Amino acid sequence: MMSGRSVSFPRQQHTLAETVETRGIGFLTGANVTVRFHPAPPHHGIQFQRLDVP
Repeated sequence: MMSGRSVSFPRQQHTLAETVETRGIGFLTGANVTVRFHPAPPHHGIQFQRLDVP
């Protein structure tokens, strides 16, 4: 039986050792696309940056 209490565990952080890049064809546009994932400092979170729009 569940008591209704939640138990939280600290989330283990992971980051990339180095920049990773992949290229392909955009699903909706058919355009050539490149995606790069860069390592982040601890407690930085996840951020997305589009370079194709001002």
